[in-house]
Amino acid sequence: MAAPNTARYDRQLRLWGDHGQADLEQAKICLINGSASGTETLKNLVLPGVGSFTIVDGTKVTERDLGNNFFVDASSLGQSRAMRTTQLLCELNEHVRGDFVEETVETLLETNPQFFVGFSVVVASQLPTDTCERLARVLYGHVPLVTVRAYGVVGHLRIIAEELYVHEAHPDNFLPDLRALQPFPELQAFVDSIDMSVMTPTQHSHVPYLVIIIKLLGKWAQEHGHAPKTRAEKEQFKAMVRAASHVSDDGSLEENFEEAINALNTALVTPELSESVVSIFADERAQTTHETSSQFWIVARALREFHAAHGVLPLSGALPDMTADSDTYARLHGVFAAKARADLQEVLSRVQALSPSATGVPEALVKLLCKNAAWLQVMRPGPLTPPAGETLRATVESALENPDSNLTWEVVLRAADRFYSSRRHLPGEFDKELEDDVMELKSETSSLLAALGVQGPVPEEHIQELCRFGAAELHNISAFIGGIAAQEIIKLVTHQYVPVNNTVIFNGAKGTLESFQL
Repeated sequence: MAAPNTARYDRQLRLWGDHGQADLEQAKICLINGSASGTETLKNLVLPGVGSFTIVDGTKVTERDLGNNFFVDASSLGQSRAMRTTQLLCELNEHVRGDFVEETVETLLETNPQFFVGFSVVVASQLPTDTCERLARVLYGHVPLVTVRAYGVVGHLRIIAEELYVHEAHPDNFLPDLRALQPFPELQAFVDSIDMSVMTPTQHSHVPYLVIIIKLLGKWAQEHGHAPKTRAEKEQFKAMVRAASHVSDDGSLEENFEEAINALNTALVTPELSESVVSIFADERAQTTHETSSQFWIVARALREFHAAHGVLPLSGALPDMTADSDTYARLHGVFAAKARADLQEVLSRVQALSPSATGVPEALVKLLCKNAAWLQVMRPGPLTPPAGETLRATVESALENPDSNLTWEVVLRAADRFYSSRRHLPGEFDKELEDDVMELKSETSSLLAALGVQGPVPEEHIQELCRFGAAELHNISAFIGGIAAQEIIKLVTHQYVPVNNTVIFNGAKGTLESFQL
């Protein structure tokens, strides 16, 4: 990355690193409809430096757009909305390329559906469900589709994809892989090279706590034949650590020994595979690869074979801070780094041996997946309209029993889409038809619930309120849900952090945000 860009994006680089920024700068985003929610989504992608975007929109700027869309102005009235929103969005960041297509999505789906497959992510803003279904069928299995919608005070987001790969989950809490219970030969040799019995008090107080733990575990094993397992044994081991420390006049232990005691709860835990990694290794694609296998599954198979051979995942090489003198800590860090490189080379050899196509897997990707092997995830958000089943029925029934659940809005919005499919306007869009729309939307809601096998009606106030919205796309709701959509899209293109699976609903009236897997 060029130095000017490094300075420009310094704060976000702390979140996803140079490689994440590179992924973002290579991403190509397609936005369908330059509506308020759509342009707010793009705004939050243009500012951090997405590579390029294309807006597909066959409409002209109307007075309604002037009231809720910050990326058109009075001079835009009657002009192409795709053109004007593209021009104003590009002004936010000169490093981002913007393009537009003055066609409706329906026309492109008829004449050139493969147009959409060339993008990293497609964002559908304020798109009718029947059109969205057609688009989703084209993209499913190829490109993630994100739908974003502002309807009155309700914001709605949905991710549609067959499979998503999370390379770097960035877990809030994780156990450092210190190998205290099973030190590899180089680590054991380093520990054995340190003789604490001949050290000065200063040297003794600067032995890394990992060395202290491994040394005392060796002594414990000689006496008991195994590592501390029970709570009582772990308390005895803590006492052994305390006894090995020099004690100051005020009765306090050396700081490195305090660190050793505090680290015991994690250091004495036998590393186990996470549920997500177990699921990945159990997948047929991690057991049998072929020439059409994706790079992720080729590396996943190599990692599975490595784990089968050694009983552990490749060492990440990360070492937490410890009280220690600089030379000792640097040498210990070097031991971990050398082991991580050796494990990486073994995985690379396995990748290259799997199939001819595997030679095309970048070493940088293998290194990244090795470093984060403990937290890899494969997510399956699923299609736009999953088949009705017991899980969906139970989820909806549970929501209807809870008057505060945002999922009730999912039901009413789906009913509104059914309403639109038969009448070609949204409920409450015309004031003179408001009362009739309420009755017809209620009927559509009942039909939808019957199709799902759900007992019980949707609260009357939700139906009336949605009709009163009049399909209004409020700017503040659009800005909020657009910001969330951009955040999720960045997760998709960088493969970092865990995206929502698969629906987000925001109730602006109550200020509540909930996610659901539908």
